Amino acid sequence: MKKLKMITESNYDLQICESENKKLYVEGVFAAAEIKNGNGRIYRKETLKNQIDKLMEEKVKTKQALCEINHPTDRSEIDLTKAAGLVEKLEWNNDNKVYGRARVLENTPYGGILKGLVQEGVSVGISSRGLGTTSFNEKYGAEVVNEDYNLITFDFVSNPSAGNAGAFVNGILEGKEFPVYNDNEKEEEKPKSPTDEQIRHALKEHEKNILNFFNSLLNEKDEILNDPLYKKVIDAKTDAERAKALETLRSIRGESAVVTLINYLKNKK
Repeated sequence: MKKLKMITESNYDLQICESENKKLYVEGVFAAAEIKNGNGRIYRKETLKNQIDKLMEEKVKTKQALCEINHPTDRSEIDLTKAAGLVEKLEWNNDNKVYGRARVLENTPYGGILKGLVQEGVSVGISSRGLGTTSFNEKYGAEVVNEDYNLITFDFVSNPSAGNAGAFVNGILEGKEFPVYNDNEKEEEKPKSPTDEQIRHALKEHEKNILNFFNSLLNEKDEILNDPLYKKVIDAKTDAERAKALETLRSIRGESAVVTLINYLKNKK
């Protein structure tokens, strides 16, 4: 048995598009190679290309590249009952970035939640979900994702809690290990399947957490409009007043509050 860590990278440089048949899509940069991201990690082009090609052949072309809302914390594989989107396209550009498109599955329970959030103007990001290890590489001067990396899918995630909008953010499952079993390992060494009661309890808890999470996002607009620190920035009449108000907001609430305000103003346009 080999234990691999969950590795996630998120990007918020995306567009929400509606096709002629009224279907919703999330398009933009899904992954990038040969560049240090906000996690301080680098994906070699060969490593990432092998995994993108594999995902295209095994899941995208067969319509199995399902996306969930947020990364699961108790498993690495895809759960059909939690599907909110479907990756339909992944392609490389000359700048070592992978551009993709995912369709929102509006007729599934979680896809319906995602559609409602998008229509309410909530910013949505895309985040890769994979298993693997990293090691420091002197040539790159950074942590590099090793060749044992296995890209599983992409998930929808909320606004970054820190850092600049459009940047990569920390994976929520960084450091958690997931066992990977070989086919020739003894059956008794493999974990036992959960009971029906355990599954029902886990589903209820998961659904409760998801709903609480998205209710907080939907309340974000009201929070901004009613918060005096945010209003001071929005209502500023000169650049000097706005700069001062922004500095006050940053010093009291932190950089994440500034990012929240930026995303609100972008969606307001």
